[in-house]
Amino acid sequence: MDSNSIQGGPSQGATEVGTFSGLRARLLWLVLLAVLPALGLILYTAHQSGRLAARQTVDEAQLLVRLAAADYARLVANSRELLGTLALLPEVRGRDAAGCHTLMARIKSGYGQYLNLGVIGPDGWVFCSAVPTAQRVNVTDRAYFKRALETRDFAIGDFQIGRITGRPVVVFSYPDYEANGRLRAVVFAALDLAWLDQLAAKAQLPDGSRVTLFDGRGVILHRYPESEGWIGKSPEDSPLMRAILASRSEGTIETAGLDHVPRLYAFAPLLAGVAGGGAYLSVGIPRDIAFADVNRIFVHTFAGLALVALLVLAAAWYGGDVFLLRKIRALVSASRRLAQGDLSARSGLAHGRDELGELARAFDETATALGIRGAELGHAMEALRDNEERFRSLVETTSDWIWEVDARGMYTYSSPKVVELLGYTPEEIVGKSPFDFMPPDEAARVGRQFTEFARARRPFERLENVNLRKDGGRVVLETSGVPIFDRDGRLAGYRGIDRDITERVRAQAKLKHLAYHDELTDLPNRALLLDRLRQGLLETARQDRGVAAVCLDLRDFKTVNDTLGHETGNRLLQAVAERLQTCVRPGDTVARLGGDKFGMMLADVSHHEDVTRVLQKIRAEFAQPLRVDDRELHLSMTFGISLYPSDGADAETLLKNADIAMYRARERDDDHQYYSADMTASAAERLALENDLRRALERHELLLHYQPQVSLASGAITGVEALLRWRHPQHGMISPAKFIPLAEQTGLILPIGEWVLREACAQARTWQAAGWPLRVAVNLSARQFRQPGLDELIRGVLEETGLDPDRLDIELTESTIVHDPTGVAAIFAGLERLGVQVSIDDFGTGYSSLSYLKRFSIDVLKIDQVFVRDIAVDPDDAAIVRAIITMAHALGIQTIAEGVETREQLAFLRKNRCDAMQGYYFSRPASADDISRLLEDGKRLTVTERLADEPT
Repeated sequence: MDSNSIQGGPSQGATEVGTFSGLRARLLWLVLLAVLPALGLILYTAHQSGRLAARQTVDEAQLLVRLAAADYARLVANSRELLGTLALLPEVRGRDAAGCHTLMARIKSGYGQYLNLGVIGPDGWVFCSAVPTAQRVNVTDRAYFKRALETRDFAIGDFQIGRITGRPVVVFSYPDYEANGRLRAVVFAALDLAWLDQLAAKAQLPDGSRVTLFDGRGVILHRYPESEGWIGKSPEDSPLMRAILASRSEGTIETAGLDHVPRLYAFAPLLAGVAGGGAYLSVGIPRDIAFADVNRIFVHTFAGLALVALLVLAAAWYGGDVFLLRKIRALVSASRRLAQGDLSARSGLAHGRDELGELARAFDETATALGIRGAELGHAMEALRDNEERFRSLVETTSDWIWEVDARGMYTYSSPKVVELLGYTPEEIVGKSPFDFMPPDEAARVGRQFTEFARARRPFERLENVNLRKDGGRVVLETSGVPIFDRDGRLAGYRGIDRDITERVRAQAKLKHLAYHDELTDLPNRALLLDRLRQGLLETARQDRGVAAVCLDLRDFKTVNDTLGHETGNRLLQAVAERLQTCVRPGDTVARLGGDKFGMMLADVSHHEDVTRVLQKIRAEFAQPLRVDDRELHLSMTFGISLYPSDGADAETLLKNADIAMYRARERDDDHQYYSADMTASAAERLALENDLRRALERHELLLHYQPQVSLASGAITGVEALLRWRHPQHGMISPAKFIPLAEQTGLILPIGEWVLREACAQARTWQAAGWPLRVAVNLSARQFRQPGLDELIRGVLEETGLDPDRLDIELTESTIVHDPTGVAAIFAGLERLGVQVSIDDFGTGYSSLSYLKRFSIDVLKIDQVFVRDIAVDPDDAAIVRAIITMAHALGIQTIAEGVETREQLAFLRKNRCDAMQGYYFSRPASADDISRLLEDGKRLTVTERLADEPT
């Protein structure tokens, strides 16, 4: 081989390489041109799918938020109406605890959204509750109680754990005031936050979604699911909370949640603007779940495209034959078709083993892969449509009727719920207006309201309207709606919800009837009687005639109740109501005021004689016996009468004065009394004393004095009797004989008695710790003795104060234990188990039945001072005291003589072996500090006093 041949070889090879390299470059460009449009199509499709998925997710969240907002607004409105109605019920206003408990439990059974319903007294103590509780509950520190008193209107409390229910609740409250502005009671309803869980569960949100309820300050009230770990937290710095507090209205945001999970959130206020009731609801759906299908398809498609592109580039790298450009042009043509979106485009070339054949194969595989990925994207779009259909199904299966109307007020959409509500199908509804399904007068009224809302382009809530069913029946709907606007901001129509409230309206009518009528007799109650009196006063002013208010009660009714039972008593009251109605004229009113007390409004009277004729007729009618349960019962009545205008210028004053006159008649044992001005003074004095007594405990005006009990054997102080005293800030010391009976009548004896028990036990424990183990005696009234859970109360006080049970002496009067022996025996058994001592006070002055001394576990008899006073000079009193001591010792019972004031009395008691004494001879009742000084000084009976007249 010559030199020319050697030199020519490299030149030819370089040409072939350059030609091959140029062809490869063109092939590579063709491949890129084929792949890039496909990549752009994938990116564009993924972008559009992502936007659709995000919009669908946000719409899903917003729908649930709006449904919850509407549901919460309805709950608040319904609660306000319900509490306002309950406040008028006689069981609430009459402080009838048993009736109120029963009524609240019955009403709660019909309102499953409430955990509890009840009534709070003016002092903050829960008066009655649908959920029974063993302990009294005070709610003066609760926000809903404070807000009700501050606003004097319906109020919503903060989130809290209910003291009665023990569960998370939001409490609604409604104050009820008397005519003079004094708070009568606060009615409350505890809303179960589980309503939000139920709504969220129905929505079937994707895994990882969170529904959160915030109050107006940004504190979490409830979270679904996993509520416990988040309640009470205040995520003020979170982007979601900042967006909610900044907007204070409906909105959306994409951000990381409280658990750092990125989500798409929708939020809206729940009843914004209500004092204490502002709250916000957010629904968050994980971003990853919202974009999961789109991302997965995009990744798979992109990966497949990349793989195929590499294969094609490899094939193109090895293709270099200029004679195959025709095939390459075919590939370019197919690529262009593919770039234009024709996923069915193929090369049409044989899949040979050469580079171009492999390229054709790779291209066709790319087209096939793109077709597969396109099908997958189609499936993703179908899944998104399925999600849309699922949420449409949620709308159509909700318990409310959801609709849309256009700007002309014509239905453009109706959920299937309309079939159940009105009997029409959605197809029959669409194209017609809401007013086509209303009575003419109702359509005119509602039409005017709707026109005003549409003109103002604002939403409306809870519009009640009557609609005609397809079968001719009537149904009451509650309608709420929000405006819809087009892209240019023009009103396009309204979207809203209708709810069937027919049964609620009927229930409210029934409750309204109950609010003004007595449930037992169906007579008007006090509220309706006052209303009739007011109407009568207006008529009187026009006709120059008078009106009389009459209060009457049944003298012997308590005996009937105690002997024949409450059922017979109730039937007797019904019979009395029927007979009273036959005794009055058509224009008069007979009402039941509570218990055995009735009231009457007598219209068109001018003199006492007009009223007297009515009373005579009533007496004549009731002179004949009433027949109840095959028994003939005779009743007598006491009447109190007041006349307009001489005895009062308004209905409340007339009825109050008639009540005062009736009580004066009872005091004087008359069958009737007409009101006179002097009666008010004594009634006002009693009322003022009662009001002062109600505040005496909280103002620390009550105090205890103690009278020593001295052993006649040792002469030492062995115990004390706790005696209640009241130091009034204006009137000084008030006699117990004056305020103790008042406390009994008003029921204040229960809290006061509990305070006395706790104070006396604490003082006895102090003396015990100082080395003086005295026994303290505490008097219990009959009402205290029979209160439920007496033994548990005493046990709790002993544990709280640390006093040994054998250091406590419970003193009872004879009258307390002679009735209901079975019930008394159970109470005595409980006291005996506690280990406390039981004494019978004022023995010999009451029933003095020896049977209870044998039947009950009694430790001490206290001989009343009426017998002790003259034992030194009166043989009869001496014999009685001697007999009591002898009998008590025979039964193993100790004796204490009360009212010992002279040395002669002491000598007699010592001679007849009385165990102990108390009285002025040794010491008057004194303060705890004075008793402590007696103990420090070691005061006791002298030896001479103890040995006086010692028996031989």
